[in-house]
Order: sequence, then structure tokens, then C-alpha cells
Amino acid sequence: MGNQLSFTLTESELQRQKNAEAMGLKLNPRGMVDMIMLIVISIVYLFNFLAVVYMLWNRNYAPIKSKNVIVMALIMAVSVVWFVGNLQSNAHVPVAGTLMTNCKAFGMCMWVIIGAGGMCSLTAFRAYGPYRVFYLHKPFHGLGL
Repeated sequence: MGNQLSFTLTESELQRQKNAEAMGLKLNPRGMVDMIMLIVISIVYLFNFLAVVYMLWNRNYAPIKSKNVIVMALIMAVSVVWFVGNLQSNAHVPVAGTLMTNCKAFGMCMWVIIGAGGMCSLTAFRAYGPYRVFYLHKPFHGLGL
């Protein structure tokens, strides 16, 4: 019931709206707009995943090798974790009847700590390569350490 993704307004969604009105809050219903957003962003992640698989498959090709393939694959994995945490913590999808209902902190942990923090740290780590080469005038091999 509550954990089915659909284009229609479910009973749990109507109950959510009634609860929000009782607290004096305005709540937009989850519906077609959220479903379209979920589908479009999931398709973008699918294309990104296919690009990462291609990059890992051909990681010895020089132009791809220079992109630090392992860090790029980790950035893709962290961004997927961020996306899932964002969906759960911002209530873009109904999670009633699932494990994610019981612990909102789990979604926040995925979204903020693992997702955003991991993305920022991996991007900073990836930016260390050009800093090492162009500013410190040292060679950059592997992880650059």
C-alpha cells in the first residue's frame, strides 16, 4: 500500500496531508511530479553508471587512465548513496512499511555524512593531483602520495 510507487494519490499520501494540516503545515502531495523526477534522475544515474563501467573496462587507455578511474568510480558510488538518502530523507518516495520508515536518521546519515561529505572529500582528493603537478612540481603517480 504505502510503499508502492504510483502516479495516483494513495491512502498513505492522503493521511500524510491530513496530518500536516492538523499541525498547521502546507504539504504538497507526492504524485506525478515526484515520479517524473525520480525516473529522470534515475536515467541520468544509469547513463553515468554505464560510463563508469566503460571507464573501468578500458582503464588502461591513456586518456581514461589520466582521470584517476578508481576515484571516479568511488565518486559515482557516493553520489548514488547521496541520491538514495535524499529520496528517503526528503520524502520524495513513500517509505511506509519499509525499514527506512523506522529511522529517519539513517537517511540523513546517507544524505549528509556519506553522500555530501564523501563527494566533497573525493572531489578534493581528485583536485590534489593537479595541485601536486602544477604547484608543487612533483610527479603524480597512482594516488599521488
